[in-house]
Amino acid sequence: MLSFLGRVFRILDLLRSRFPDARSMLMDRATLLAHEVHWDTEQSPVNAHLRYLTAEEATLHRDLVEDVFGAAVRLEQEKISYPRIAAAVDALA
Repeated sequence: MLSFLGRVFRILDLLRSRFPDARSMLMDRATLLAHEVHWDTEQSPVNAHLRYLTAEEATLHRDLVEDVFGAAVRLEQEKISYPRIAAAVDALA
């Protein structure tokens, strides 16, 4: 199971190391904050320098690692609301 915190940002960083134009979806502060009711605790946060994140992604990752929102906050991707996902997909068109 992937979480919003460490593993997904780490995977995105690894992907961008090979495919620099890869874009993320719903890995932003607004999505995280809109789903606070679904937050859980990350058992093994990734606290590493992820050099291929955008400035916005890197800031959010740092805030998560530094417990700005609470201790080891995570949001599992499957808990992101369908309307938010649909809006993000529609924005691609």
